[in-house]
Amino acid sequence: MTTILLFAYIISTSMTSFRSSRPFHACRGRSTTAQGRGFGRNTVVLSRFTPDFSGKAGGPGQNPPRLIVPGAPSITPPTKPGSLIIPGSPGSQSNPTDAAAVKNETPVGRVFRPPPGFMDTESDAAAGNEKTKIPPQEMLNRLQAQAGAWHQLAKLLPALQREGYDGYVIEEVTGLERKLQNIWTSAVSIYDSLIKSNLVEPNVMAYYDPPGGEMLLHELRFLSTRQRSAAVAYIAKNEFDTAQCAMLAKAIKEHERRGGRREGFTDSPADCLAYKYYRDALECRKVEDVEACVEKGLKVAESEEAKAKLVRNCKRINVQDGLCLYVESSFKLFEVISACLIITFLAGIAG
Repeated sequence: MTTILLFAYIISTSMTSFRSSRPFHACRGRSTTAQGRGFGRNTVVLSRFTPDFSGKAGGPGQNPPRLIVPGAPSITPPTKPGSLIIPGSPGSQSNPTDAAAVKNETPVGRVFRPPPGFMDTESDAAAGNEKTKIPPQEMLNRLQAQAGAWHQLAKLLPALQREGYDGYVIEEVTGLERKLQNIWTSAVSIYDSLIKSNLVEPNVMAYYDPPGGEMLLHELRFLSTRQRSAAVAYIAKNEFDTAQCAMLAKAIKEHERRGGRREGFTDSPADCLAYKYYRDALECRKVEDVEACVEKGLKVAESEEAKAKLVRNCKRINVQDGLCLYVESSFKLFEVISACLIITFLAGIAG
């Protein structure tokens, strides 16, 4: 019996020495030892092993564990392993250069900066040049904010259409009506053609920069460049509105179609308007209307020949109107005499 107890004590002492001498690592759900050695599957074994940070030959030679704070300066690990390192504490051995850089660092405020190209006014950039191409969203933002003159913003419309944005999408995003988009497109082509022709002074073209200038140029879309150059100067000089611009454009085309030069009216916008009033006077039937048209024509006519033509036309119409009045009066008198004769004849038959 004593022999059996002594043998059990020796086995128990051996197992305890084996457990304490072997370095185990903690794991989850599984032991690092093999099955069948007295440890279950879910047993967690903690080691009594203490790592060696001496770095000497034969040892692990690993750096001691330390707390790493993001953004903190580089810190030399202390000689004592496992200690907590606090940046800026007296016991920490930090780099003086890094510490001074952190100390002198000043926070930068959040200053609003508009996106690149938001206020660019170059025509090449607005037209979508490859070197200075504006993103579609940036072009939509500029149209929505009306950031620029109308002839600058109008050049963004073809660029957006090339990117796949039609008029409905642009109207939905920016609030720019499709009718106004069409007006901008036609007006900016007229604006660019006049700029490239060098036939119009820059101060004259500046008259069409404010909002509403596109409506004036849009009425000149059927005229040639030469006719437009003379018309825009005349419109700016007399400060025409949209209706007057439309009337002037129609008068210029009518002068060209009917050959107003053969009747003594030059190609200037003023004489074209005078020719328009001259044609209106010919179509009037009342003397008051004729005189009103002739008076308007005389106010705008520039050439002396055009003024003389209007005066002669007024006199001729007055003569014709007087003759017509005489014939009409005579005809009425004849009707009265005829009626009297008929009444006298009927009375004689009755008597």
